Amino acid sequence: MFVIIGTLVLFGAIIGGFTMHGGKIAALIQISEFIIIGGAAIGAMLVGNPPSIISQFIKAVLGTLKGSPYKKETFLELLRALFALFTLARKEGLLALEQHVEHPHDSLIFQQYPTLLNNHHALAFLCDTMKVVLTGAVGAFELAEMTEMEYRRHLIALPTLTPAIPQRGAYHRHECHLTHARHRQLALYH
Repeated sequence: MFVIIGTLVLFGAIIGGFTMHGGKIAALIQISEFIIIGGAAIGAMLVGNPPSIISQFIKAVLGTLKGSPYKKETFLELLRALFALFTLARKEGLLALEQHVEHPHDSLIFQQYPTLLNNHHALAFLCDTMKVVLTGAVGAFELAEMTEMEYRRHLIALPTLTPAIPQRGAYHRHECHLTHARHRQLALYH
């Protein structure tokens, strides 16, 4: 729902600002530019990514229309699971966590939190991060950097798509400047 509202606000702001600045809405409707920019973006996406990434990208884009599957209860369950893990580590030491993060589906702690247990990506991310913590060889800053890299690993398709799309703000300013230049030229001839 917010995707639709956000899109309406985006187009409303662009069209409203453009007309307030003296632009004609018809100047924005350039089908050939939509074909060029859209075709370049789709072409860059197809060239720069394997079919598996493209299908994941399409599913993710369509998934934005559904809304988030994560509700308040999901986050509370994650916090409860982390609290249980950290309480165990505080009481019995870090090595007590090893059996739980090595085999989370057999863990009595993780079995108490079925939403987390059924979310493969979140569970793998948590367990892999906890395994790194258990080694003791990684500091807090390095751990934060490693988790950020792991998160960014899932954003593969985006860098190949963004160069194909011009910056909306720079493009809009350029169009406004051209529109005003055209108005000045027409005023000189009349």
